[in-house]
Amino acid sequence: MLYNDSIMGRNVFSRRNLKHRVMGLVSVILIAAFMMQILPLPQISSALTNEEYDAKIKELQGQVDGYRNRAAELALQSETLNGAIAQLQLQQDEIQAEIDLNNAKLDKLNAEITENEIKMKKQSEALARSIAAAYITGQPSSLEVLANSNTLNDYINSKSQEEALQAQLNSLTNQINRIKKELQVQKYKVETILQDQTSRRDQIAASKQRQQELLSQTKGQEAEFQRMVKDNNREISRLRAEQEAANRAAGIGIGVVAGDPNRGGYPDYLNNAPQDALVDPWGMYNRECVSYTAWKVYQSYGNMPYWGGHGNANQWVGNARAVGIPTGSTPKVGSVGATSVGVYGHVVWVEAVSGDGSKVYVSQYNVPINGRWGMYSEQWIDASKYTYIYFGEWNR
Repeated sequence: MLYNDSIMGRNVFSRRNLKHRVMGLVSVILIAAFMMQILPLPQISSALTNEEYDAKIKELQGQVDGYRNRAAELALQSETLNGAIAQLQLQQDEIQAEIDLNNAKLDKLNAEITENEIKMKKQSEALARSIAAAYITGQPSSLEVLANSNTLNDYINSKSQEEALQAQLNSLTNQINRIKKELQVQKYKVETILQDQTSRRDQIAASKQRQQELLSQTKGQEAEFQRMVKDNNREISRLRAEQEAANRAAGIGIGVVAGDPNRGGYPDYLNNAPQDALVDPWGMYNRECVSYTAWKVYQSYGNMPYWGGHGNANQWVGNARAVGIPTGSTPKVGSVGATSVGVYGHVVWVEAVSGDGSKVYVSQYNVPINGRWGMYSEQWIDASKYTYIYFGEWNR
């Protein structure tokens, strides 16, 4: 009985313990659920696909091109500003030379005025001494001179000499005043010209300062755009390295070679233009896998549907089936291999099939080769990763 009671007691304790544990677990779950609603779950990062890498790189390259164009515009603007500043400097030098010339003229006029004033003063003093010598202090009247003269002729000569000296004094005074007036007029003209030239020089200097400030600002903007170009190029290089590493890890691009130097016959006008700069006759952007493959279909069979607007590689199988073009999993020479992997997928032209059908040798565009994109290449790939479109059978 005691044994049974003990067992019963233990069972009751176990049930109670289990109940507490269950309630505790439920509480933890409810708390966790509540916290999940409040706190956002961390985002799980995933590797980018080839197409996503391409899109990001293309976006960065577009920014690089824009930055380069703006930097080039600013460089041209800087050249123009430098030319304007140089022209203003020539004007400033020219006006300064004119100012220096007129300052020299003004100095000469001031010296001439001073020299003439000294000269005229000396002449006036000499003439004054001559007149003084002709008269005796307390000069007698004309009647006294006449009475003391031996003859009338002596009187007339004395009077004439006095009048001549007075006339000479008047003439010298008039000459002094005329020369002084002429020199003052010339000095005023030169001073007026100097004021005008100084004002022009200051205006040119202010304009030159504004141009130099604008040049400095332009140079700063050009340097900033050049820095942005470098930053984007570094980011592009990093993305390409990351993309190639991811491709190698996934087995994509392994064994890629340049292959046919004629690029499978892909037209020069499409190959020589920058990637995505042109749209081919089938609505595809140039130097993309779809453009090259569309060309191969047309080259081989003389007919390729226009799939512009819905011609991504991962749309080709659906497009083909919609118009009755046969598709399948068996690779055939002259067929198109298509995969939906990634955002846009990839298409290739089948050049050869291995004996056991497990590998296909393909030609293609826009698989990186030596770090370059938008290029023609060839490689062996796993046949099972592609669906095949038989354009040849449809065109019979």
